[in-house]
Amino acid sequence: MYKYIFILGSNPGLSLAEILNIFNIKEYTLFAEALLVESDKEINIKSAIDRLGGTIKIAEYKTELECKGLKEDIAELIYEEALNRDKGKFNYAMSLYGNVNVNYKDLAIGIKNILRTKAVSSRWVKVQGKEKNLSSASVYHNKLLDKNGVELLLIANNKTVIVAKTIAVQSFIDYSKRDYGRPERDSLSGMIPPKLAKMMLNLSGAEGLDKLLDPFCGSGTIINEALSLGLKNLYGFDISKKAVEDTKNNLKWLEKEYSQNISKVEIKELDVRKVSQYLSQSSIDVVCTEPYLGPQRGKIEAKAVKAELDNLYSQALAELYKVLKPKAKVVMIWPMFFPEKNPLYLDPNIKGYEKISFKNLSDLNLLNKRHNLFYGRIGQRLWREIIVLEKKGD
Repeated sequence: MYKYIFILGSNPGLSLAEILNIFNIKEYTLFAEALLVESDKEINIKSAIDRLGGTIKIAEYKTELECKGLKEDIAELIYEEALNRDKGKFNYAMSLYGNVNVNYKDLAIGIKNILRTKAVSSRWVKVQGKEKNLSSASVYHNKLLDKNGVELLLIANNKTVIVAKTIAVQSFIDYSKRDYGRPERDSLSGMIPPKLAKMMLNLSGAEGLDKLLDPFCGSGTIINEALSLGLKNLYGFDISKKAVEDTKNNLKWLEKEYSQNISKVEIKELDVRKVSQYLSQSSIDVVCTEPYLGPQRGKIEAKAVKAELDNLYSQALAELYKVLKPKAKVVMIWPMFFPEKNPLYLDPNIKGYEKISFKNLSDLNLLNKRHNLFYGRIGQRLWREIIVLEKKGD
């Protein structure tokens, strides 16, 4: 049995659902943002971190320790890692998750002193401010994944501490480049984050040769992330001529910067309510999309926007039904207004579809009030519900 620690992103329910949908996980335990998983098969960690959109770090489980004598035990683990170092100082860091009952600074300095007695010159990589764990950027820039460095994750488990060694961190540089570095970004045509787009694709179960459609393609984020996951037969439609041109320009940029093959990607100016006039019946394997979410600026009349979007989404789903294969999945975002007080939810007609439930996560307090996955952060007036539908068999 193999054991791993996944450090989940800011929306842990969505991150967990993504992991469970991809990997054959036998057992898992959630410790706040740290997820301990057990698998019959070894997971290729470096491939996994590239595949996942909602995981910040992946680590190998090392051991579980009593809090008493923790300093000496952790120092020994770091010393074992330092034996394989090249010349020079050995960088070490510890990231604490949960209420680990130790004095962080005393622990780190104590370990440095112990390493000195073992003739290991070391540098403690400190966290920023009052934080107790390093960001993926800090791990990367301080070379803690190299031979001359290590980051240990310490996760509180009642009276013990689970210890794991970080093997890979999320590629923040690539995500930033594919978001802010692409030539076209337009908040009016959609600003879905690349990480969220990737999570949605992973929830869809789409595979390499599947035909995938994004009927509200905006500036092409979902199409771009689909290519990064190895999907090839892609359709991106949008009613906006500008959005279509933005998507095409971003695809050309992706082809140049990442050597992506875009020969089987088709981008077209088309109203979602007319897709069956262009695509064959029962020809699409997966729909993954963030539709128009309503006005994003100024005063929003939420009830009026809800009525408009309920109507648009109902028409879209009815039209998509015609081109989807039986059992095909639709992963779709619905806006959630005023999420922190009395949320106003959309309720479009989903006739012909079965809604995929995530009630298995409800006991972990990871879903919204109607047991759906969500994406948002405190202070935003609009969050996203991630809805997964499956077309009923004909």
